[in-house]
Amino acid sequence: MLASLQVQKSREVATLRGQLNALTKVELNLIDDLSSRGVLKDTKVKDMIDSHLKDMECKIGELNEQKERQKTILIGRLDQKLKSLEEELVARHQQKAEEITDRADKSPAYMYKKMLLLQKQKNERKQLRDTLRIETEQTVEELERKFELIRLREIKIKELKFISQLIQHADFDREELADVFKAMFVTRSKEELDEVLQHAKVLTPEQKEARGPTTLLSRAKEEL
Repeated sequence: MLASLQVQKSREVATLRGQLNALTKVELNLIDDLSSRGVLKDTKVKDMIDSHLKDMECKIGELNEQKERQKTILIGRLDQKLKSLEEELVARHQQKAEEITDRADKSPAYMYKKMLLLQKQKNERKQLRDTLRIETEQTVEELERKFELIRLREIKIKELKFISQLIQHADFDREELADVFKAMFVTRSKEELDEVLQHAKVLTPEQKEARGPTTLLSRAKEEL
């Protein structure tokens, strides 16, 4: 069950990374278009881009802090668990060692048995530490995987919102943009696509002719 969930999370991480890669390419093409038409010189557009970058940096920093706090707490708990288990193990070993020591004076066989017991106890303590070390590594890996998933989801939400804002200043038709997004697999969700395109323009044939042909789709496909 746990392995299945890990595989599922790994697949989602891979999917999100692919979508974010596509979103970055779409953003760059939109910004190139806005730059070529001088739109980026507009104060409102510049402020919008600066706000997006600061918001993204702040959110990622916040998530990283949360992850490090949880990791510290998690490792502390596992260290305490190891300490408690070692103390219990040492107490049991001490009791057995004392019992054999009491009998060792009466029989040479008990001296050999004591030596074997000490070796066995040493191996048990090492095995305990190794087991807890593996548990710690796996738990930390799962925490890293969890926060990577959260980070990618948050970035995707913010990038889609940012692209929706850029679209308001771009001279592209809604259907043209939809074709680009679908071709690049930016999102498989109709709801997400409708949301990001909600402010897109619907150009008339005359407006498209006055604007001239667009190479956004062909440029986007070349980058796939």
